[in-house]
Amino acid sequence: MVFEKAKGVIRKVTLELVYEVVDERTKEIIRRIEELERKR
Repeated sequence: MVFEKAKGVIRKVTLELVYEVVDERTKEIIRRIEELERKR
């Protein structure tokens, strides 16, 4: 019972970390695209 609950919490925290990393990467990619468009 407790194990299942802990597993759910760990999964949620892991997902949040993954989303945070993806968000940072997305912002970085958008910045680079904007830089490239300015250089044209």
